[in-house]
Amino acid sequence: MNKKLQQHQIAVLFTTALFFVFGQDSFSQTGPGGVSDSANLGLWLDASTLSLSDNASVTSWTDQSGNGNNAGQSSNSNKPSFNASSSLGGRPAVHFSGGTNNSTSDYLTVPDDDKLDGTSGLTFYAVVRPDNMGNPDVQAIYGKRPSQNSSSDWAYTWFFWNGNNLYLDLDNNNNRFGTPNSYSSNTNYMLNMTFDGSLSQSQRAKIYTNGSLSKTNSESSTNIPNSNVDLYIGVMDDGYGKYFSGDMAELMIFTKALNRAERIIIDNYLGAKYQISIANDHFAYESDFGLGVIGIGRASDGSSHSASQGKGILKIENPSSLNNNDFLFIGHNDDELATVDTCDAPGLYGKRIKRAWKVGESNEVGTVDLTFDISSFSDFSSSGSDYALLVSSNATFKNATTITSGISLSGNELTISGVNLNDGDVITLATTQSVVWDGVSWSNGSGSAGSPSSADASKKLIINGSSASLNNDASCECLEVLSGNDFTINNSQDLTVSSAIDNEGTITVEHTGSLIQTNTGSDQNTGNGNYIIEKDGLANDAYFNLWSSPIQSADILNTFNGVNPCDVFVFESDIQLYSHDFTPGFNTTCNGNPVTFQSGDVISGGDGIMDVARGYYIPGATGGTRTFDGQVNNGNFSIAITQQSNPNSSNANWTDDNWNLIGNPYPSSIDANAFWTENAINNSRISGAIYYWDDAQTGNFDDGDFAQWNTIGATSSPNSSVSPNGSIASGQGFWVVADANSSVQFTNSMRNAQNDQFFKTSSQSEPKLWLTVVDSAGLMNQLLIGFPQDATDGFDKIYDAYKAEGNSHIAFGSVLDTLGYAIQGLAPVVPGSEKVVDLYLRSERSGERTIRLDSALAMDDHTIYLLDRQTGSEVEISESDYTFTSENRIDSKSRFALKFVRDETTGIENVKTDKEDQVKLFAHDNLIEASVRRGNAKINKLQVYDIAGREVLNVKTNSQYIQQPVSKLNVGVYIVRVQLDNGADHKKKIVIQ
Repeated sequence: MNKKLQQHQIAVLFTTALFFVFGQDSFSQTGPGGVSDSANLGLWLDASTLSLSDNASVTSWTDQSGNGNNAGQSSNSNKPSFNASSSLGGRPAVHFSGGTNNSTSDYLTVPDDDKLDGTSGLTFYAVVRPDNMGNPDVQAIYGKRPSQNSSSDWAYTWFFWNGNNLYLDLDNNNNRFGTPNSYSSNTNYMLNMTFDGSLSQSQRAKIYTNGSLSKTNSESSTNIPNSNVDLYIGVMDDGYGKYFSGDMAELMIFTKALNRAERIIIDNYLGAKYQISIANDHFAYESDFGLGVIGIGRASDGSSHSASQGKGILKIENPSSLNNNDFLFIGHNDDELATVDTCDAPGLYGKRIKRAWKVGESNEVGTVDLTFDISSFSDFSSSGSDYALLVSSNATFKNATTITSGISLSGNELTISGVNLNDGDVITLATTQSVVWDGVSWSNGSGSAGSPSSADASKKLIINGSSASLNNDASCECLEVLSGNDFTINNSQDLTVSSAIDNEGTITVEHTGSLIQTNTGSDQNTGNGNYIIEKDGLANDAYFNLWSSPIQSADILNTFNGVNPCDVFVFESDIQLYSHDFTPGFNTTCNGNPVTFQSGDVISGGDGIMDVARGYYIPGATGGTRTFDGQVNNGNFSIAITQQSNPNSSNANWTDDNWNLIGNPYPSSIDANAFWTENAINNSRISGAIYYWDDAQTGNFDDGDFAQWNTIGATSSPNSSVSPNGSIASGQGFWVVADANSSVQFTNSMRNAQNDQFFKTSSQSEPKLWLTVVDSAGLMNQLLIGFPQDATDGFDKIYDAYKAEGNSHIAFGSVLDTLGYAIQGLAPVVPGSEKVVDLYLRSERSGERTIRLDSALAMDDHTIYLLDRQTGSEVEISESDYTFTSENRIDSKSRFALKFVRDETTGIENVKTDKEDQVKLFAHDNLIEASVRRGNAKINKLQVYDIAGREVLNVKTNSQYIQQPVSKLNVGVYIVRVQLDNGADHKKKIVIQ
């Protein structure tokens, strides 16, 4: 006996002794299907472990057995290739080219190792797909022999031959045998061979195909020789000249004869993974959960296997009742092994393993112990009491059963003992770690006293008690309000939810609060609870607001309780008229008189329910607050818009033109720039601007008008003097101009948290100015002219916004092609040149009018003049306002003009220093406005003092322009102080009336 064989036999005897002392299942069962370990598993090659691109050469195929028996090929011309998505269930495989050329045909070699032979038992597995059977006539899976003609040192060969039958040689070829059935090209096979030297000679060798016995044969040898030659894959031996052609996906060599139960478990592991129909199939869920299948059970012959883990993190063991033909299998859905904070878990459990496992059970194995290795989940709890096993009927776990008994945590191993699983159960592991309101206090949040904050974006937020409120901005992965509980997002606070909301209670969002969801695609929200969205409109029913609904199925007459149905208007593009959103025959009382709406009065298909993303003109109400009560809108929405026959109409007469009334569909504001980029810049659906109706009406009803916004900037609403801040508030309807017959798109990615109307300074990178006219009654109109780098002096649909004339008293704009524009983008003025822009002014009231420059940004090297061609006046408008008197109405597109004169060179050396004041500061319409007239300095602070020297207002900023409401200050004289970041300090006396 050689020394190598003697050492191996000693090792086998020692291992056998341990087996009888401790029992088979005391070892960690980490092999395929959870069968065996490195002591008996000599080789395990799995193509899915190869990190290669499709068709890449395979230099090394790493052994998964733990013994380091890697298969390799150093010769480039003999390397097989990687098939990333083979016909073996779409799984990866290694492709062998076949042929008879020793120099170019593919094969792999595993260096000799005692774990591959020298044993009284042997089991082979191979998952293959031959593609050229019979050519050549011999195609080997394994070969461990010196040569064809040698009888010594010959361990085994396993090969296709002789009419495509599968043959086996053990301990030379004296008892060679083949299967009676033949094998076909382009067919998937799971092949298995067992040798057991302890059995009678006639029963020692067997070949199985797809789990069915193909052949039993007499074998005279009781041991496999300890061969000193390498193992060849894809050929019999070195230089044999006949090579395997096709795919090999998974190969195994066990140096023991697996029992029947173990083979059934591996059969199910491979059958599920490669979608191969097998005998003794005990796992019917391979289509969704066919990976990493592990199993325990007892076969009909009494053989058993009662502990399995495989390569995964889940182990099954200790069945309480294991009788013949009882089997339990668990496979996973290949989701990543990561934690996910999700509402897809019941109760207080807010974090779970993303991967899910499904149970296949035949008969009944009783209870089992499940152990999870949680070492890779650094964000999991360190307390076993925080965990639960979730058991569901599918891979969603919202209504899962939670198992919390029998849980223990030892190091990184979490064990749930005595679990009774059933066929079809889907399981995963969950832990708490949610931010929770219990009715008295917050816990587990990153804010003060455990409250939620923006740092909790990866956590679940659970409302498990009444009277919860959000008093600061916060984020969460998902929000769950349990039944009977309520949660309020207070004014000026926002909650950002990156996934779903499950609401079984009540969620209230106050007027300037925001509920933001950022998940993509369709709505993911669940629950039968209530959402209350409070929006403050006008308190006077003589004036209109422009509304849209942030909830689903908002009933107009319930939401706007007390409104006169005759005063509810929508804009129906099909008939180009104002219409009521009611059905023909709708009966109501309008202005005290019974009215039945006819087909000409109503929108087609009108049902009295607010359409999502449509805008509505609706009067104000006593108190001003409207409450939307229902399920919030979430996800993607679109609404059709229509381009009519008059694409250049500049008057919002709503008949035969391109104006479309739409609205923000969400319970949060949306970013106007994101909306504009999607619908105007990236896709030519709309043009011009976003038009806001002045819903802060303070004058007469017929003085209502519009504010406008596009990427150049915004013009303020004429009555409230509030400029759009780059956001569209929740519940806000607005007008757009259709650039095509299309659909405007809204997505969650547009949502933001600026659900109020504070001025936000626009980009400083390009020159722009705001000019305002004020008439004798105090009505005002504002225009904006900017100079984007890519603008032209012609019509630019993303920059040039038509002047929508909302009333008959006053209108102001620039002129292009005889049309009036509220916002106009022009090509930059060339240094050393000038540009003249005509202005449009319609002013119906007689008396004094004033044209003033509100602000000019990034125009240090421009001198701006206002021209009055009727009087011949030319005023440097940046230095003084222009006031004139007329007893007649004015309606002109040629009397007034702006002239821009740009210096020859630009730069700091060109900043004018001959002007005494660097800051322009004035008060009007309950506003204080301050702007830097020249230079790059920014405003740091604006302070207001009363006549006694007491500070009554202190606002910090970092911009060249600030517009601050002062409506809360009493009428009187005040001192305004503006401090710049360059140290300059400016003061001015103002009067607030």
